[in-house]
Amino acid sequence: LAGGGPGRGLLPLARGERIAARPVAGEYMAEGAVAPMVMLVEGGWKYIHAPPDPPLLFELESDPLELRNRADDPAEAGRLADFQSAVARRWDLDALDARIRESQRRRLLAHDALSRGRRQSWDHAPSDDVSRRFMRNHLDLDELETTSRYPRAEA
Repeated sequence: LAGGGPGRGLLPLARGERIAARPVAGEYMAEGAVAPMVMLVEGGWKYIHAPPDPPLLFELESDPLELRNRADDPAEAGRLADFQSAVARRWDLDALDARIRESQRRRLLAHDALSRGRRQSWDHAPSDDVSRRFMRNHLDLDELETTSRYPRAEA
């Protein structure tokens, strides 16, 4: 995969070569997220964009526990704007949110449809009507004789 596709090959690192640094991106779109949340880490800084929450910006070397949000610091306004622009270039969050919600609607529709009537497990469970396996008083004696003989008797 060296040099191809959206990823980056690790072969140069294995050879001891240096590779150019680039942002580390993260996405979260699961439980508890009211909208897609994204993160970029670059140059010792971490930016988190999580609508409708305010932006988060941390300087990781001096604040590794991410306790001091620098997004409102006037001295970091340029850095914040750069991260916001990078997020806008990398993700179309409105389109992503629309795709996620449409996927959720389809899955809820399928769940609703599969929940109606007699529920059937998706696990493999061979059908075995045990009521017909053993001698029962309600069975027709001729049918019992036919199905219980080996080799099977002709009906």
